[in-house]
Amino acid sequence: MAKHFTPEEQSILKKNPYTKSVSGRQIIFTVPFKAMFAEQYRKGKTPRKILEEAGYDTNIFGEVRISGIQKGIMRQAGREEGFPEVPAGTAQADLKSLLGHPLSVKESDYLIHEVILLRQTLEVVKKTQFAIISRL
Repeated sequence: MAKHFTPEEQSILKKNPYTKSVSGRQIIFTVPFKAMFAEQYRKGKTPRKILEEAGYDTNIFGEVRISGIQKGIMRQAGREEGFPEVPAGTAQADLKSLLGHPLSVKESDYLIHEVILLRQTLEVVKKTQFAIISRL
């Protein structure tokens, strides 16, 4: 299991331009870094060397995390859709990233209302299609 990042380590990692975000448990790299990492790895460079050349202190990561970084990036590199802008499962972080600020209560209420309306609209479309198909 990878160790957690201390607040000091998080501060150091955040200063690197290839770091999209960092928390106590994870680091998220930018898409350009992931692409560069995959290219360099395919050319034979070690994950540690790639990270060092990108300006990271690899002692902060440790061997387990470096191995995980390499596996995760290469798994994404092998996908047809390439590297995702944001990792799956971080909806609130995604919204904050897209909006540039945390989601307010008013914005949240608006989005919930919009989802309800869209679901209702979808149900009307389904029923209309079913009615048309059953007449044929």
